[in-house]
Amino acid sequence: MSEGDSHVMLLPIDTSRLQFLVAAPAERIGLAGQGGQQHARGSGTNATQETVWRVALVALHDREAQVIRVALPDDPKVQRGEMATVEGLGASVGTTSSRSGARFYATAIRPLRTTADACRVCAGAGTCRSCAQRRKHAWRLTTEHGLSYEQAAQRMGLTPQQVRLLAEKERDRLDLKQYKLDTIPTERVRAFVEQAMARDPELTRAELARRLGMREIDLDRQLGYQPDKRGSRQRSIRIEAASRIVIALGRAPIELEGC
Repeated sequence: MSEGDSHVMLLPIDTSRLQFLVAAPAERIGLAGQGGQQHARGSGTNATQETVWRVALVALHDREAQVIRVALPDDPKVQRGEMATVEGLGASVGTTSSRSGARFYATAIRPLRTTADACRVCAGAGTCRSCAQRRKHAWRLTTEHGLSYEQAAQRMGLTPQQVRLLAEKERDRLDLKQYKLDTIPTERVRAFVEQAMARDPELTRAELARRLGMREIDLDRQLGYQPDKRGSRQRSIRIEAASRIVIALGRAPIELEGC
């Protein structure tokens, strides 16, 4: 829309791949047209509805995080440090006579937790996506960013003890991941294939690829004979894929160490 010397575009935002962490309690910012935010028409709210609350959220996606301030019509009753869902998120992008950039609006923001320790989804077991994200966030703050438990606790709105427990859970998960055996070195599989070809002169990688129902170039990339499209060679192969190769050679997977 364009009004005088202003031009604003209203855009909806897909939140299906985003997680939201409440960075600060909600604050009342006044009525629209009286020093407050404009109507949240771009995010699905009623055009006559007053936007009177604003919440600072940390939007999380993969390993990236961005703080956004979201305006909405009602008090969301969320607490700092808890995960939240955002409904009807949208942004107004453009310039006016006094402002430029993007402003965010939502129809509602709801907590995912009843308390800092209890989760509606997994009852505090730490197995749901929200708890996992919170655990990773605590670990990143204390390990990658070098914050103390007290500093991280202030940022997340938790106690230092809670942050320590979250960070330790994530550290334990990463340690266990190192010992999880679901792949084996491609070098070991290549040696097994080459031994089979040495015993059978008619066996080639092209023939093996045919038995597997795949292209020879894909088999060569899977085994590390050829680099992938990014120029790197595969160093490991999943046990399921290695087992299929062994079976295609007419052997039992148990004959290959690690399968």
